[in-house]
Amino acid sequence: MSRGAHILSLAARQLTYGDAGAALETVRGLLTEDPSNATAHALLAQILLSQRRLHAADIEARLALQYDPMLPYAHVVLGRVALSQRRFGASEESFLAAHALAPDDAAPFLGRATLRRLQQRRREVAPLLEEALRREPNDAQIHADLAEHYADVGDTGRAYTSARSALALTAECADAHVVLGRLELGDGNVEAAREGACDALRLEPNNAGALRLLAEVKARQSWALGLWWRFSAALDRLGPERSIGVLVGLWFVIQLATTYFKFNKAPTAATVTSWSFLAFCAYTWVAPGLFHRSVQRELGAVKSLKDF
Repeated sequence: MSRGAHILSLAARQLTYGDAGAALETVRGLLTEDPSNATAHALLAQILLSQRRLHAADIEARLALQYDPMLPYAHVVLGRVALSQRRFGASEESFLAAHALAPDDAAPFLGRATLRRLQQRRREVAPLLEEALRREPNDAQIHADLAEHYADVGDTGRAYTSARSALALTAECADAHVVLGRLELGDGNVEAAREGACDALRLEPNNAGALRLLAEVKARQSWALGLWWRFSAALDRLGPERSIGVLVGLWFVIQLATTYFKFNKAPTAATVTSWSFLAFCAYTWVAPGLFHRSVQRELGAVKSLKDF
């Protein structure tokens, strides 16, 4: 392995383990010596993307393609940047270009699977992830992505299988721990869910899914947040369009009930129904703020663990 390849490998490992700052300095050091290294520019774009510096990431990805238009990795990273900018058409084009250059590479399929999730085209996600898995059957992260998808669509059996397959390949797959935790929480195993979140945070202290799972555990245990969490989780499983339909339907039912009570000369029942709905609206408005504070409190508790 050449010195440049060794440095890039080090930077990639640093990024994988959540140390984007160190990875950034490592790649910048290489680019000082070799400013036309296309792979280094592409990796720098990926690092900047992880820091949500989208404009800078876009510039670096395009620089990588200027130096090597045939580099599949650069097309993949440009597609990920476009995805973060919600330029879905450009993202699709980049992933397809990467696939044309490297048909056996799993990354373009993973990128397109993420794109389909954002487009709410859930039926197309699993086939793309399965294509990626056929190319990289020992990639724990792909198994974890499949587990997350199956959990999202309510296929808990396949979700459990995929998450356990990921952890069988490596116990250091944080996302697999998160998915297992989510499934355990859905089954009512609160302590097992908390352990899953903590395991993920030990591996990746800033893992967003683990932080959310930890807060969901606290919400599930809380009298004040428990009802809201169950309601919110149910809406999430339905998806955006059906969720809106449920909320509109609920409002319509309340209006019908209120009108019915008024028409039948039951003003007290009408008032109680109307005020109950207003109280529900206020509760769902206040609960997310309480939920956020529970994340911060629980994260502080996890960081105090000796083995964190």
